[in-house]
Amino acid sequence: MKKRNGSEDIALVSSVMSMKLIKINADSNALQVAKKMSDNKVSSVILTDDQDKIEGIVTERDLVRNICANDALPSQTPIISILTRLLSIITIDKDSTVEEAAHMMQNQLERQVIMHLLSHIMKSQADTTRKKGQGK
Repeated sequence: MKKRNGSEDIALVSSVMSMKLIKINADSNALQVAKKMSDNKVSSVILTDDQDKIEGIVTERDLVRNICANDALPSQTPIISILTRLLSIITIDKDSTVEEAAHMMQNQLERQVIMHLLSHIMKSQADTTRKKGQGK
């Protein structure tokens, strides 16, 4: 999606972001998370607790810096030990411009900008809860 700025089209974050949210239990190990990312062709996964409440996010960068660079054994490393907690995630609204997102990333030490998908995540959680209730 784009918005117009005079005669110029401006790309919005929503036009380049992925809507594919992959979740995995926060009790998983790094190997399970890496396999989940690979199987789903994504670069990050949302970590949830047993009640499907979001605990945080793990990215490929997290795996490289915390597992590979430290020569840690992925099958023995709890992913909870390296996740990025929600409070430390920098967000941007999906209706912001790509230029605004790039500027935010440039100004952040960790350069980790996560699209503001809270409503999508909440809808996904509500759908999951509803489906679990129907299965009873």
